[in-house]
Amino acid sequence: MSPYPNDPYQAYGSGYGQGMPRFQLPRLTRAVKVFLIINFGVFLLQMFYYLGAKQGFAEYLGVSLAAIADSPILGVFKLFTYQFVHDVYPGHILGNMLVLYFFGTMLEERIGSRRLTQLYLSAGLIGGLVWLLFSAFTGNTEVPLVGASGATYGILTLAALLMPRANIIFFIVIVPLWVLAAILGLIAVYSTVIDLANPGGQVAHAAHLGGIVCALAWWKMGPAMARWLQQQEARAARHDAEMKRAEAKKLDELLAKINRVGMGGLSSSERKFLARYSKNKKE
Repeated sequence: MSPYPNDPYQAYGSGYGQGMPRFQLPRLTRAVKVFLIINFGVFLLQMFYYLGAKQGFAEYLGVSLAAIADSPILGVFKLFTYQFVHDVYPGHILGNMLVLYFFGTMLEERIGSRRLTQLYLSAGLIGGLVWLLFSAFTGNTEVPLVGASGATYGILTLAALLMPRANIIFFIVIVPLWVLAAILGLIAVYSTVIDLANPGGQVAHAAHLGGIVCALAWWKMGPAMARWLQQQEARAARHDAEMKRAEAKKLDELLAKINRVGMGGLSSSERKFLARYSKNKKE
């Protein structure tokens, strides 16, 4: 059941019904699989690098105000690279990837691979921007942000907004998904406020909050955006159909002309049209 009427996401199917849940590992979906491979691949490369250099990739791929000030173009690029880099200790990446696996697959079955990819990147982007704003207030301009937490918080939040009554086995307790998301959201808000008063913590709660905000925006604007995209796709399809009809009409006219006067009677532009039409058909 969609949380709002005329939900364009509904076409994908909810996938997660109501009632008593069974313990069953989710089927690995395409976009989630790609993100898992990238994140764990970067983590393994970082571990090999750490054995020799005794430092991780945060300095090179993490984002901070200082990095953006030193090189604005590269610094903006890091707003995306930081989403695939984690601490050298495995707890950080395991936590994020578990959320991505369980809730990302759940959400991808609902909204599709393309939109899941867009959400991951945009929630991570907004999470990074909120962190930069937070670091400007607290003076932690040199501290690089790394991790997929902004992205995974966005994924978890949108899953809860679209499927609030889906039952989740949280450790040994069965709770509706909206309850879990609400608890984690309140913790993110509370922790961000505490960090403002006492900066210097090891967890970027502000990035979590940014991911939540992004998911809320998707939930509110997603249906309208989906309808707009559908309208653009329909308009493009109509344009293509009109172009094909026009080409077919012109081809019929040229074939009739060839029957009357032969190939020698065609102009240079008409010959080019036939050559281009023939090439397009072969491709």
